[in-house]
Amino acid sequence: MKKAVKRLMTTARFAKLHKLNKRILHYFDEIGLFRPLTKTNYDYRYYDGSQSIDFE
Repeated sequence: MKKAVKRLMTTARFAKLHKLNKRILHYFDEIGLFRPLTKTNYDYRYYDGSQSIDFE
């Protein structure tokens, strides 16, 4: 059985998908309103496609 592969999006891609500026996503993360699925050591934020439903 194959394992499901998660497709992660960068902040820029997620912002473009929702027609907004990526700085808004950075701000939402800072205040705890909407957080990315994962964040790297260098503060790169990655969102999962399933988070689009929660964001909307």
